[in-house]
This record gives sequence, C-alpha cells and structure tokens, in this order.
Amino acid sequence: HLDFMKRQLNSYEWPYISIVAMDSNGSPRVVAEGIACTERNEAYVAAVRALLAMSPGRTNENVLAVFADGALNENILSPANMNLPNAKFIWDSFHLSHDIWPKDFGRDWTETLSALMNNMLYANSKEEFDTALSTIEETYTGNSNILNKVHKIAEKKQCYAKYMLLTYEGTCGKTSNNPAEQNHSGIIAHLGGALYEDPAFEIKALLG
Repeated sequence: HLDFMKRQLNSYEWPYISIVAMDSNGSPRVVAEGIACTERNEAYVAAVRALLAMSPGRTNENVLAVFADGALNENILSPANMNLPNAKFIWDSFHLSHDIWPKDFGRDWTETLSALMNNMLYANSKEEFDTALSTIEETYTGNSNILNKVHKIAEKKQCYAKYMLLTYEGTCGKTSNNPAEQNHSGIIAHLGGALYEDPAFEIKALLG
C-alpha cells in the first residue's frame, strides 16, 4: 500500500511517504517510511527498491499486489521502475471516486454519474459490472464525451473492480488503500507539532 501524505504538513512541503504491508494475520504493518523531496512517481520507485534491497528474505517476485492512488498506473510495476513481475496493480477506490474521476469528468461529474460509476467500482460480480456499464450507456446515449471516458475506464477494470480484486492473491481481502490512510492518521497523532516544522525535526521524530 503506497501513499504520500499532504506535503503542506512541513515547512518545505516535502511529503511523508510510507509503504504498508499486510502480515500473515492480515494486519497492516509499516515496512518503510520517510520524507520525500517531491511527490513524484520516482519517489515511489526509489522507496520500493530501497525496501527490497534491505529485505533479503523477500524478492521482487514475492510482491503480489500494489495498492496506490490514481496518480500511478500499471507502468510503475515494469522492469524499468519497481520491477515487480508478479504484482497486480490496484487503484484505491476512494481516490478514484472522490478525486480522479471527478477531475476527469469535470462538469459532467454529477450525482447520477457518480452513483453509476460507483456501481462499477463496487460490483460484486462481472454481471453487476456489465449491468452498471450498460446503464451508463443507456443513460448517456449520444454523449460521446462521457461514454468515451467511461469505456476507457471500463477497459482498466482489473485495476479497481471489487469483484476482480477479491480474486487476486496478495490483496488479503482489501479493495482500497485504507491501510496506508490509517497509518497517516497514526503518524499525525504520533508526530504532532513536528509535522509542521523543518523536515529535520520531522525525521528526528520519526526515528524517536
């Protein structure tokens, strides 16, 4: 589970970054954390590569699922990036429905479209997903702008549709990036005021 915390939390606007993994009991564990100079894909790649380099008991092939926000895509798993050949890439459902999709659709993002897209997102079966997609097509017949975007999203259902995610080995029954978000809440509580100071104070508090 990969995620950046809001960069505005410290004086230099360098975001906190964490990698959270599920243990054998299905409980979330922070396995790597730090402060990045910028919120870029390269920072995620560097963090994952550093983690694997420091974990000789785990190989790249052992990683079976990677959860991230909508700013990333499947290319992040390629040999040129994280080099995770067996991993499934999964978009966080909350980021999709509350950030990425509203921005993509702009003025077209209405309560009706939001509800219909969520039916695709949280579909419990292929039949439910196909029904949700058909309903959108019927509702927006003639609106090529919306339908073109919806069809492109539907082509990537393997990255977000609930019924597919639950079949993947390594997800531990998760369909969102909640473990990373929960860690963020814990970090804010743990670091307190250090979050809003110079990053050196933040790093010191993380190590303490």
